[in-house]
Amino acid sequence: MVINEAGSEAIEAFVLALPSEELVTSAWTKLELASLVARRERMGDLSGTQGSKVRSGDTLHLAVARNNGALEVLSLDQGLIKAARQLGLTASTGIRLRR
Repeated sequence: MVINEAGSEAIEAFVLALPSEELVTSAWTKLELASLVARRERMGDLSGTQGSKVRSGDTLHLAVARNNGALEVLSLDQGLIKAARQLGLTASTGIRLRR
């Protein structure tokens, strides 16, 4: 993980346990991650909260998932999870977060 947040260790363990042929992402992920890191660096806070609105990059992720028959969308972004479910996709965090 690039940014250590609540749940990062559980997410990393989950992803590492998956067979590599079950992992899919779009090239957009690199751009989105770079944008997130840059923004948090500018703000001086790499542990900020996630927004709840679906961003244009998220819509691309959902389109890729839907058009490629993804079995599940995994994200910590609750807005993205809600949007995925509205599209009829199975979506969750994939882990149990401690609060």
